[in-house]
Amino acid sequence: MTKSLFFRSLLATTTTVAISAMASSGYAVSLVPDSEGEIDVGLSCLDAAQCIEPESLSFVESIMSETDETTSSRSRLFIDDLTTENVYGDDVSFLTTDAGTNPADVWFRPVAYLEDTDSYPEEGQLEVGTYTFEFGTLLKELTIEYFDAESENTTGVVALNGNPLASPDWVPDGSNGNVFTQTFADVSSLTLKLGLFDPEGMMVKKPGDGVRFRLAATPATVPEPTTISGLAAVSLALAGSKLRKRDQA
Repeated sequence: MTKSLFFRSLLATTTTVAISAMASSGYAVSLVPDSEGEIDVGLSCLDAAQCIEPESLSFVESIMSETDETTSSRSRLFIDDLTTENVYGDDVSFLTTDAGTNPADVWFRPVAYLEDTDSYPEEGQLEVGTYTFEFGTLLKELTIEYFDAESENTTGVVALNGNPLASPDWVPDGSNGNVFTQTFADVSSLTLKLGLFDPEGMMVKKPGDGVRFRLAATPATVPEPTTISGLAAVSLALAGSKLRKRDQA
């Protein structure tokens, strides 16, 4: 599948050009891993074999699920590619065409969880949650891409660098399948509110508005020369691997 240009670096014509640009002006890196699974956000994982530790993500120190104001509960968080079906535990089931939000490519996927009843709206297919990301380094820029926000004042950044925002930076409600992007500077942490749990259908079609998201970041400091050399070696190895596969096809 073709990867989003927003989150996938273009392969430079030469590794030298790519590494030189990286060293001189910084570089944007996707925080979304390619492998699917559940991120441990303080609730443990439903399937230990598919558990992703937050610190394994680029620049991330921790991700904690907070109580979402619309569910009054913490939520689970997954990495999901809609082209594959996935089942986690007995209650969470992802299909290739879900009940609501259906983006292409790989995204962070919130899952609304009602802790008081130990249940999941829409078999885990309602993408609602609130999460705090702590980063291990200051990010010069952090870009957030939201998919399918359709409710007003329910999705966006509600705290930045440990400070709650008196006026949260809400994502505007849009048409079905819309994509909205925000970029923030000098970020060490942020809290994201995603979607709306609306079981009675008072604001949107019940049971609510699901929203997926992606993150890409540029660190405030560029790698040391030795790190850049290592990245160059990795880039060359990956390029060679792609060529070998092409030749064998």
